[in-house]
Amino acid sequence: MILSMSLPTSPLSSPPRASQSFSKAAATGKALGQYKPVRPLPFELGQHIQTYYEESLFTQAYGFLLSILSNSASSANKYAPVIVPPPSHLALAATLAVHPILTTRTRSHEKREQANAAFRLLRLVNNTAGPINAGFSAAFSFKKYDFRSSRHGGSRFDDHDEDDYSPPAVADQKLNTPFAGPESIWTRAEDLWQVVGWAFNCSCLPGIYAARWGYWRLWLQFLLDVLETDWHIRCRTDRPEESLLWQYIELAPGGNARSRRVLRAIFADGSSKSLNEFREVFRHELKEPANEADRMKKREGDVNVEAEVYGDYMAQDESDLSEEGEGDHAAVGRPSKRLRTRTPSAHRVTPRTSAGSLRSEYENDPEGDAMGSTSNLGGSDALQLRLRLLSLLSPVSAHPTLTSTSPTTFPDLEELHTLFVEFIKPLPLGTFLHIVAPYANDVFPPHTLSALCESLLQRMLESSAPSIRSERLLTQTKLEVEYLPFAAGKNSVDANARVSLLLEALLRTLAADRHLRPRQQLMSAVEKGIERRTSRAAEMGDKRRKGGKAKTNASDEDEAWNWLVESGERMRIVVNGLAD
Repeated sequence: MILSMSLPTSPLSSPPRASQSFSKAAATGKALGQYKPVRPLPFELGQHIQTYYEESLFTQAYGFLLSILSNSASSANKYAPVIVPPPSHLALAATLAVHPILTTRTRSHEKREQANAAFRLLRLVNNTAGPINAGFSAAFSFKKYDFRSSRHGGSRFDDHDEDDYSPPAVADQKLNTPFAGPESIWTRAEDLWQVVGWAFNCSCLPGIYAARWGYWRLWLQFLLDVLETDWHIRCRTDRPEESLLWQYIELAPGGNARSRRVLRAIFADGSSKSLNEFREVFRHELKEPANEADRMKKREGDVNVEAEVYGDYMAQDESDLSEEGEGDHAAVGRPSKRLRTRTPSAHRVTPRTSAGSLRSEYENDPEGDAMGSTSNLGGSDALQLRLRLLSLLSPVSAHPTLTSTSPTTFPDLEELHTLFVEFIKPLPLGTFLHIVAPYANDVFPPHTLSALCESLLQRMLESSAPSIRSERLLTQTKLEVEYLPFAAGKNSVDANARVSLLLEALLRTLAADRHLRPRQQLMSAVEKGIERRTSRAAEMGDKRRKGGKAKTNASDEDEAWNWLVESGERMRIVVNGLAD
């Protein structure tokens, strides 16, 4: 049944609530690859929504858009087009969903509802129209690299696409709100990788950083959904060079070192070095919400319309978009004179925004640096997002079209895995496990995971292991002869535990693909390797005790020893299970 929609009688009145009973087919459209065609927002409705934007009534604006989108998507005809707002509206929604003024710098329920409404609109557009039909490549372009005038962008609403639709459409016009201009995430950030690095820095630190991560996490999850779907569709149509992911990689700053900067962003850990490179996106992003007593003082004053002094009128928006609290103008779409409008400097990879605020927040926490360097990369949610980003980079490096047309833009697959090794190898053992273990890492495809594990092993095995690999791909014979019988190059418990976990991952991967056969050579290689790794690790422990050296990290060594022993037992179980 198609829901009826009655327009409000006044452009400032609240629109009808968006329907919550949206079609389940639309929600699963991403998995099925079935998205609805789109048609533009009619001119009259666009003007109506523009008024909401100008008055900072974002809840009403997005509630109205959600109603329009839901009603147009509820048609029984699955080929009926759905009404989708222009890219500029979607870009604004992506900013409002994570902007600190509407999230962590306010105690106002109304403002946080504005951010939530923006997220709901973005998700609904993605689920119904998909990233390509919705024009996310134009909406989610950073201002330094504006794709809308290039071959990658273009308007979705060309005349030849809308022959059956006569009413005038809303042009992708500039919206009259600071959140679509100097306060836009697409203007504040240099590129995607600055955003990624800053978000992951927040995931590793406590206090206001953790509060910011709560919103950045949702934002990254949504953007990764868009990037993954867009990439797969572009590859199916043999146009990977038009994908949003490739745009972010190809035009990222850094020159020949861009791939290393991308990896540094993905593995940002909240350390001082990482914070210096990937700084806050929004100005004063780490400020706490103002106290109510301070706000009450700011509300005092006479009303003088000619001088634009309004007393306590709209005082809840005061100082939101200012650097030092410059009044009400910015909140209603009129930036103050002191509001900086320039784009980030092209001479610096990552703009230094609010450096003083960031340093003061960070230096006041004496444990911050240590926490950043020893954390498990921000917990399971952050690690999952990091792995999703890494899994997107591998097919980009392996795609023949991209490597042939732009060979210097991004490294090939072998070089990329070498970079992976550089960043993964020194991670804490628990984090290392969650990346390489197939039962913990459900993001990487089996062939990608096995290639990564081989790259790690080739740099961690003892010198007696073969230095030249017999075959490019992993086989049972290669595993038996070149990997399983050997220990780590270092005699430490930690190093041998890592090697054991890598071998277990390769063994499990071959077994899951039914490429592992029970035979004596396999069982002998497994037993020989287990004995060699445990004996060398135990020997190093004995030498340390005899030398009288204090074990400063006894708990870490005990944990590593448990992983070493348990990994060996699991390999025995896998091999013995092949005969059943």
